[in-house]
Amino acid sequence: MSTTTTCANCGFNDPPPATHPPHGSLKWRDFTRARLASTRQQISALQARLEILDEERQELERKLETFTYPVSSTPVELVTEIFLACLPANGRVQPSSRAAPLSLAQICRHWREIALSTPRLWSSVDLTFQRGISTGGWFNRRIRTIAYYSDEGDSDEEGSDDMGSRTQRNIQPSDPDSPYDGACALLRTWFHRAKGCPVSITLRCSSDRRAMPPKIFPAIAEFRGQWGRLELVLPFDDLQALDSINGPFPALQTLSIDLAPPRRGFHTPKLTTFQAAPQLRTLRLFRNLSFKDVRLAAPQLTALHLPDRVHFSKEEWIGIFTRFPALRHFTASLSFDFEDEDDPSPFTNVPPLESLIVDPSADPLGVLTLPYLRHLQCYLAFNRVAVFMAFLSRSACILTHLSIRTYEVRDDTLIQCLRAVPHLITFELKRHASNDGLYEELRSPGLLPHLQHLSIEENGEEYNYEPVFTMLRMRRAPYPEPAARLRTFDLQLDVSEVLSDDESAAPVGPIAVQLQRFAADGLRARVRTDSHKWTVSGDDDEEKDFP
Repeated sequence: MSTTTTCANCGFNDPPPATHPPHGSLKWRDFTRARLASTRQQISALQARLEILDEERQELERKLETFTYPVSSTPVELVTEIFLACLPANGRVQPSSRAAPLSLAQICRHWREIALSTPRLWSSVDLTFQRGISTGGWFNRRIRTIAYYSDEGDSDEEGSDDMGSRTQRNIQPSDPDSPYDGACALLRTWFHRAKGCPVSITLRCSSDRRAMPPKIFPAIAEFRGQWGRLELVLPFDDLQALDSINGPFPALQTLSIDLAPPRRGFHTPKLTTFQAAPQLRTLRLFRNLSFKDVRLAAPQLTALHLPDRVHFSKEEWIGIFTRFPALRHFTASLSFDFEDEDDPSPFTNVPPLESLIVDPSADPLGVLTLPYLRHLQCYLAFNRVAVFMAFLSRSACILTHLSIRTYEVRDDTLIQCLRAVPHLITFELKRHASNDGLYEELRSPGLLPHLQHLSIEENGEEYNYEPVFTMLRMRRAPYPEPAARLRTFDLQLDVSEVLSDDESAAPVGPIAVQLQRFAADGLRARVRTDSHKWTVSGDDDEEKDFP
């Protein structure tokens, strides 16, 4: 007896297997007609099934089209602001494929389009050049990875999302002995995307290199009209290359230069190229580059930092104040003995300084009157206390930030000085001897009632934490207005001449437990030495400044 078989796909029955009749016979004709009819029937059934499935597909696609991902529906303006918030707070972007802005451009096409159309994302580059290696070195391999396409590949053509292929195709060193070609390509690509907005360039050359890569200066010179902030750590030999870049620099607002020591027998050349910088507001000169060697016409300058020690005459001091009448912030290591001057009369026509940072070699408080001063950092020796108090009385300034290094100043004298600055919010004290008297006075909000940030450096020999913790507990207690609660406390122990191992000064046991309690209460507290740091509580992210 013959049986039929059912198709698992379509559900139709195949005719029972039979022996084919002889070809050309009447039975063969009837058999073939039956098979043809069965095949046509199955085709019609499958076509009907396909139509049903196609309608179901279209319906599912319509439903999916109505769904939008929240991130895709976020307004472009808001996404742009989120992208900008991902950049470092100090505005110095160290290019990395795992950090903004490059990481943002790798998520999807939509985000990529937003990132590439946001000039401010590409307005900063911070690069450090180490000693090159003839085979290309770690730096060039890293740059080839993160500068994933060059200017020619910046058009975002259809089907050009393969970043890896772009990397290998466009960012290739032209010379195997030029390990920093990738950096030049990155700089050009980066700043072309900035689309004319001011750019921040930070370039550091490590001490094991005698010069910057030779193509770097031409690369950044192409965008000199966009320079907004230029920060350089240069070998001595590169100063002349920098000076050969012709201005003007219409957007330059901040200039910082740190120069490595010159070779023996060489004198520092004059730096004249920045005479045409009409928007320059901040000038910072670090090592081995004297202010006297910089030719600058910037009467609009508001911040001048000269931390490298140079001896200035009184006329040269006055000359600085005369050249920069809009100066607000002045940092100086310019040495000058005011007391030995034949004419110790006070300076006149001093700019309205808001911050003054000087070291022991430059103590101009005896000849300055600064009524607008808010931030003062100075040296306070036992024989300079009267000068300090007279300056405060004469200036009648409202200091909110005071940083002093004391020498042989007793606690009762220091407390007298602090009573003359009742509006302090930040107080930084560097002293050589520990005494409980100061901490006992600081317990009460009557002394510095607005204090929120306290930093103290002391001798770490057999350090007694109890007076410190008692003061912190009192300062954290809720006092009536206008007294403020202490928010940060930084204790640095000077153990260089006391302990052979800084680790032995680490707070342990009950001391460490107490610090953790302060942290739980919201106080950002830390104890540290020059080489170690313990028990950091709260957010301890620090944005390192140049250099």
